[in-house]
Amino acid sequence: MTANSASESNGMKDSEGGLVDLNFEVSDVLGLKGPAEALVEKIADGIGHLYEPIHRERMAVARVEEKKLEARGIDEIAQLAEKEIGISKRRAKKLAGSMLAERKIKKENRDDVIERSLEMLEDNSSPEEIDDSWLFEFFDHVGSVTSDEMKHAWSRVLSGEANRPGSFSKRTLHTLSTMSKGDAEIFRRACKYVASVGEDYQPIITDITLDIYTNLSYDMLSHIDSIGLVNYDRGGFRSFYIIGEDGKVVFEYDGRAKVYEEEKLPVGNALFTKTGTELFEIVERNHVEGFYKHATEYIDKKVE
Repeated sequence: MTANSASESNGMKDSEGGLVDLNFEVSDVLGLKGPAEALVEKIADGIGHLYEPIHRERMAVARVEEKKLEARGIDEIAQLAEKEIGISKRRAKKLAGSMLAERKIKKENRDDVIERSLEMLEDNSSPEEIDDSWLFEFFDHVGSVTSDEMKHAWSRVLSGEANRPGSFSKRTLHTLSTMSKGDAEIFRRACKYVASVGEDYQPIITDITLDIYTNLSYDMLSHIDSIGLVNYDRGGFRSFYIIGEDGKVVFEYDGRAKVYEEEKLPVGNALFTKTGTELFEIVERNHVEGFYKHATEYIDKKVE
């Protein structure tokens, strides 16, 4: 694919309306093949964002040209602002420089997320099937992400969507964009107690005051309920259930499994929302020693 196919005056508009020179074969410049090549080309086709991996020697000449274009862009924007809105050229140049600096930071953040995601692509991924409007929304959020932890989370979302298009909804993108590192840490802690129950992954939260739930609290669970990741019954007055198939439900945790001959299985006082289920897929799986015993004893008592 050559970028000329979607170019405008030998360039392509990025997601913020600026022109990016794409007069070359993207994969040739980057030296990418297979799924990585397909993802980068999909991004270039879909939103006009050209990924620039940090290869200093290879990109040195390009960066010199970039500096020249940046300086020229500041002058042109300043002249236009002076003419159209009547502010001084000095003030206009200062504003233009600030705008271009912000755009550069956002582009670097996006490039960082892309670079991380390439390492997690599967051989049979299908990035060409990612919806263009999904990509626009994804990169609109990613430009402002600065923390290493959240960049890692966003890169897992991008690679996950490329591996299995349709895995992450736009609602989930919005929720993730509002989450802080603290929110993500609470969710990560809760995910330690997630088991496979039938066809679903669900948190098994019973009595939160028990020692097995160390580092979790009522307030933490109520918080991730408030941001739309779980439905949590703080009072513990009801249990959520997972419906089985053919009168059987398989419970699995940390490589151990138990088959229950039941129509439905109690899973405690919390249940993932759709968004929570999707974001669980990007959480690194950790397990709690002794939790399989706790969970199966809880279920055994409920179904006896």
